[in-house]
Amino acid sequence: MTSPDGELHVEPSHLRQLSARQNAAAAQIADAVPLTADESDHVLSSHGIVCMPTYLAAQAAGVARAKAGVAVQVMSEAFAANLDSAAANYSWTDQDSGSNIDGKMRPGRR
Repeated sequence: MTSPDGELHVEPSHLRQLSARQNAAAAQIADAVPLTADESDHVLSSHGIVCMPTYLAAQAAGVARAKAGVAVQVMSEAFAANLDSAAANYSWTDQDSGSNIDGKMRPGRR
C-alpha cells in the first residue's frame, strides 16, 4: 500500500482480497467454536461427581472460550465489511476524480 518513496497507493482489489481473507477466517472460527462446546461434560461423565470442581472450571473455561471465539468472529466480519467499504470508496473516488480531470483537460495539439 505504501510505496518505497512514501506515497500511499491504494488498490481496491487488494482491499477486497484482504476482506475475503477476513471472511474466510470468520467462517473458520464459526466452524471451530462449537467443536469444544461439550468438553466439560466429558469430565463429569468419565470421572463422576468427585470431579465437580474440575467440571465447573472446565465449564467456565468453555463458556469463556466460546465468547472469545464469537468476539473474534464478529471482529473478522467487521474488518471484512470495513475493507469492502474502503475498496468501494476508493473506487468511487478514483472514478469521480478521473471524471473531473477528464472534464478539465484540453485536447492536445497535433
